[in-house]
Amino acid sequence: MTAPKPTAESISTKLLRVKERAKRDPEVQFRSLAHLLDVDALRRAYQRLRNRAAPGEDGVTKEDDGEQLEDNLRDLH
Repeated sequence: MTAPKPTAESISTKLLRVKERAKRDPEVQFRSLAHLLDVDALRRAYQRLRNRAAPGEDGVTKEDDGEQLEDNLRDLH
């Protein structure tokens, strides 16, 4: 099963600009995109995970992360 195609509503404006620039100029190199990630982007990524996805390297499952999702997202950010 493939992930749903991201839409303008599901991508922050800054990330959308990066996507458009990469499409226009495939040779462009981006140094860092980490500063574009915010809590909302992390939340959307969490929501796109399959409910039965394998645990991460640390053994934490999606369900485990979801128990304190907002705190976990803020800590990750």
